[in-house]
Formats: sequence, structure tokens, C-alpha cells
Amino acid sequence: MGDVFVMCATLLAEDGRKVPVDYYIARAGDRFGVVRTEIDNRAPLHALMDAGQARRLD
Repeated sequence: MGDVFVMCATLLAEDGRKVPVDYYIARAGDRFGVVRTEIDNRAPLHALMDAGQARRLD
């Protein structure tokens, strides 16, 4: 599949609570598609970062 990118966002729940959402995105030819979504669960992203498999881009 190649490189996988993670786009992190914060959504606002109906009760006003901020909820983190992470979209895992992969390239397919000349297009991109979401291959995984994590809602209110940053553990998979932190595990990738702790293992050195992901890093933050500014």
C-alpha cells in the first residue's frame, strides 16, 4: 500500500465536547482514500509514534 498518512482533527460533539478524530489515508494510484478512522481513540497513533513508525509534520 505504500505510505500511510494520518490527518488529525477535532470535532465538536452535540454536547459541546471536543472529540479527536484521526483519518488514516493511503495513496491508490493518483488518488487518496481513507483506510481507517479512529474516533476518540489516539492510542493507535501514539503506538505508531512511540515505535518510530510515525512522526508529526508541521
